[in-house]
Parts: sequence; structure tokens; C-alpha cells
Amino acid sequence: GFLWISMGAVNMCENEDELAAVIAHELAHIILDHGMANYRTAYKGEIFTSTLSETWFSGDGLGANFGRLVTTFAEDAFKGYKPKQEFEADNWGTRALAESGYAPEAMVKMLERVEAYEKAHDVDPEDYLAHHPPIGKRIQAVKDLIKDAKLKGKPETMTPAGVNARNTRFSNTFK
Repeated sequence: GFLWISMGAVNMCENEDELAAVIAHELAHIILDHGMANYRTAYKGEIFTSTLSETWFSGDGLGANFGRLVTTFAEDAFKGYKPKQEFEADNWGTRALAESGYAPEAMVKMLERVEAYEKAHDVDPEDYLAHHPPIGKRIQAVKDLIKDAKLKGKPETMTPAGVNARNTRFSNTFK
């Protein structure tokens, strides 16, 4: 699958651990097959067409059918995932952070940052990320996971020197 992360999400990150949290969450959607599961459910294996896909890929050949499939899938990706899938991606991503040596608490920080953004910009929950479960429930689920599973970053990467190296690398790349 494709991993798409907006510069807005990258700019929300304050360090490499938080960027890793965003990547781990989105990667979880791919690994857990969320996008294709939603597509299969919505179209039951049919090649659906949209105005965009019909404009770009007319005809009945294999190339046209494939083009319509890819274009329609990309359009559907912007509709988002189901609440259960968001919780699964948070869970898998948090576990992946810990296993990779990043601080699993970075997932909490990023979710809290999204929550703060929503409040600061008076975001209507019905419009913005309406397909996501309430952010407070996601934050609590990740906190519970970290506590219950006793998730910790790998000790050798959580030393002050390791954290400083990641922060420096992040600052030199993105700030």
C-alpha cells in the first residue's frame, strides 16, 4: 500500500519519536489491510467507476479497468477508516514504536496534539475526522495499552544520548 502523510502532520511533530508514531499508525492501516477491507466491503469486488476515473480511463481494456480501480481506491482513501480500524492502528502503531526503540508515549503526545488542534481551531467533530472515534477515547486506549502491556522503548535507545541523537536528526531534517 501507499503511506501518505501530510506536511501538516509532520509539522505537528516535535521530535523523531512523534514522527515515528504518525508513520507507525499509518503503516498499521496498510499492514492490517484496512484500506482494501473497506474497498472490498464497499464494492464487493466490482470495479466501480467515478467521474474522475471515467474521464482518465475510458474503455474496457485491462489498463482502463486497472486505472479505474486505482483512481477510485485513491478517492475512497480520503473518506477515512472506521472507528474500530483507528483503534487497531493506534494499538499496532504503539506496539511497533516500543519494539522499534521509540517511546510509545509519542503516540499519546500526537493524539493529544490533534486534540489540542481541534480545540484551538474550534473544529466541528461532525466535519473534521468525523469517521474517527472520539480523540479522548483513543488517547485513553493508548495510555491503557502502554500501562497494561508495560510497553517501554528499548533501553539502549532511551538513554539521554539516544534521545538527543534522534532529536538532533529530526531537527536537522524537518525544522
